[in-house]
Amino acid sequence: MKKILFIATAIIVSATTQAQNTIQEPVIVVSGEGNVKIKPDEAVLTIGSEIKGKDAASVKIENDKVISKMIAFLKKNKIENKDFQSQNISLNRQYDYETKTEYFQATQILTVQLKDLSKYETIMFGLIEAGANTIQGVEFKSSKTTSYETEARTKAVENAKNKATDYGKALNQPVGQAVYLSEFSQVVNPRIYTMEAKMMSADASNGQTAAPGEITITSNITVHYQLGKK
Repeated sequence: MKKILFIATAIIVSATTQAQNTIQEPVIVVSGEGNVKIKPDEAVLTIGSEIKGKDAASVKIENDKVISKMIAFLKKNKIENKDFQSQNISLNRQYDYETKTEYFQATQILTVQLKDLSKYETIMFGLIEAGANTIQGVEFKSSKTTSYETEARTKAVENAKNKATDYGKALNQPVGQAVYLSEFSQVVNPRIYTMEAKMMSADASNGQTAAPGEITITSNITVHYQLGKK
């Protein structure tokens, strides 16, 4: 038992001695940020129908009719099946506390991937004319996000390298190669949130009814560079 304890103690002492003898290489730690702003060329519409009534079956039937018209309109305008799908299909009993009456509400929402942003007004108002009465949101996107993410990363690295060089000059020490890098990136797409479809009047369909703005792609990095001697 004493022999085992002696061996374990010797190992710990040896490891501690090695750690003390290890010389830490000097490093400089800097952050870098790269931003790219681009114009959207796509949109995702989240739009649907909500029907209320006293009879559950009738409400469901009426809501299904609206959704069928919306889908027919999308197909007529060459929106492929893979670019739209149903979500949030529900039929619920509700209670109006003001009138103290019960009613049923049928809801179905479609998400529509619009790959040609120039068709935004046509598709949006066409769906409303087909019977859509609720818009849960619109998200503007870009089909070229991946390539612009690469550009943002390159800018982030250049930003970090310039910072390290500045600090190296101030310290009068050469900056060596990078020995560690971590990244956090994000893409911020412009969004328009819930609105009632009836708020978008038919008269407005002759002009622009939404401002897509810009997409911001950001890459944030932390880099450790070796730092030489003076």
